[in-house]
Amino acid sequence: MIIQEHKTIKSIAGEEHHYITVSYYGKSWKILISENIIQKMVSIYLWEQSGWRKFLNNTKHEAMLYQHITSGEIVKLKYKVQ
Repeated sequence: MIIQEHKTIKSIAGEEHHYITVSYYGKSWKILISENIIQKMVSIYLWEQSGWRKFLNNTKHEAMLYQHITSGEIVKLKYKVQ
């Protein structure tokens, strides 16, 4: 797995949003990790064709990538992924 791009944007409220592009199994994956400090949770989205969608884990590679994210291997997460 190679992280090709990583941008962190902080909101006025102190929330962090990570835009990450990862090369994984010969495919470029665009990932959005959104942190909500009020609800103390993290949401993860995957770019697919024309919009963001939640991870469905419907393929082996998507499920493995989701596991890498939730374990904090790509970005250290402050809260549990919902």
